[in-house]
Amino acid sequence: MYSDSKIEKVGFEVDDIKYFDDVVTIYRSPILSERNEPITADYWQVKFHVDANGVLTFRQLTNPKFIKSKKTSILQRLQYVQKDLASSGSGTRFFFISPWQIQHSDPLAKLVSQSGGEIRLELLFSDTKEMITVREEWKQHLNLVGDLALENVIRPLRIIVFPSLQQLRNTLNAYLISAGLLPIDEGTASNPYDDLIRKVRVMGQAWFSGHDIEEICKREGYWKGMVEKPELVTRLGIRSFSRWAENMENETQQMVNLTPYFDGRSIRSTNYWNEEIYTQIDKFLQAALQSRVPYALRLDCHSSIAFGAGYLLGTKSGFEVAPVQKTVAGEAVWRTKGVLEPLPDLWSFKEYKIEGVGNDIGLVINVTHSINEDVRKYVNVALPGIHRIIVCELFAGIGGKVVQDGEHAYSLVQQLMQWLKQNRDTEKKQTTLHVFSAAPNGFMFLLGQQAKVLGYIQLYEYDFDNPSSNSYQASLKLPK
Repeated sequence: MYSDSKIEKVGFEVDDIKYFDDVVTIYRSPILSERNEPITADYWQVKFHVDANGVLTFRQLTNPKFIKSKKTSILQRLQYVQKDLASSGSGTRFFFISPWQIQHSDPLAKLVSQSGGEIRLELLFSDTKEMITVREEWKQHLNLVGDLALENVIRPLRIIVFPSLQQLRNTLNAYLISAGLLPIDEGTASNPYDDLIRKVRVMGQAWFSGHDIEEICKREGYWKGMVEKPELVTRLGIRSFSRWAENMENETQQMVNLTPYFDGRSIRSTNYWNEEIYTQIDKFLQAALQSRVPYALRLDCHSSIAFGAGYLLGTKSGFEVAPVQKTVAGEAVWRTKGVLEPLPDLWSFKEYKIEGVGNDIGLVINVTHSINEDVRKYVNVALPGIHRIIVCELFAGIGGKVVQDGEHAYSLVQQLMQWLKQNRDTEKKQTTLHVFSAAPNGFMFLLGQQAKVLGYIQLYEYDFDNPSSNSYQASLKLPK
């Protein structure tokens, strides 16, 4: 619905495309893929199962029964549709969507990237026995000769595992509200937008522009209107993972894509944090912030990156940049007045002594959930230089809704900063503050804006790729 969207049109169950035709997105100007390749069109094949009893494996991709077909597997359909679209050249992605999880012990679990669902080609074409088996079975199934032929077929494939329908509805409601449409009523079992698109499709229309969708929704009573006029705010974005951020190019005027530096949520090389990533954020902000208009910054990224963006801007940049925070009710621009009104204490602070040999301090920020035990275990094993841990929790409790809005987040940051400045060791310039957080990115951005007075800071990211390890990975170290 945005006036500057890069989407030219969207197709639903398109007749002239045999496979991957459930949804088709055509872009008026190319967007960048997870591999930083220009993309002009996306094709989607969606498979629904009423239960989660099945699993997705590399052999299921060659099994027609998996997609309830008599003859063609999903890989064969991928191959066929590429031949059908050969005249359009490169620049396409093909998304296969399934609610079934990938079997953890299967090679496919290693192959599918958590960044955007792309196949990790460097792993697929490695010399391990496991990957050789995958390649040979796939080439035999597709009647291909040579690894290059297989790479050409597999390169545009994306595999996305969808969450539960309720989680999907919550995410959809956030997008509907931000696009000016009415959210789906939580008290209803059906999705009115499903019914609407099918009725319109039966009437013969398969392709829709943004104007078409707006007019149809206005006619049917689903149009609410944009909460914020797009022309009054310049929308920017930072992306370091693609899940639920696939359309950032269409929802921002400018963005920086950092996903090539990550494999899932894990950094490909620890050196990237303070070299490539920090530098890319800095260059992006310097190039994007040119005029004195309000900016709204989407942060579909690691919390360290949100913090780093705030740190780079600081409070004296002269630019009005507000983080965009995703909530159950939709996206909210956390704009603040920058004036702290007298408030009661919002935080509780506890300190724990650690058998460390140094003078560093660990800071644990519990907002969305508690990470106390995970941090203490990690510090005891990996960070002997820490001699005490400060744990910060809100008196209001812990949860995804505890931070109410931008003004509330600003007040929380101010009180936290005030306490830290009063209670941190006087030798802070010679020591490091190690920050572990479970907090909204909007909060981390605002905290980063205030953090230069805290001296040396080392940020950490939870190891989501190995959750059983209860471990962390060091990320940005500031100042650079």
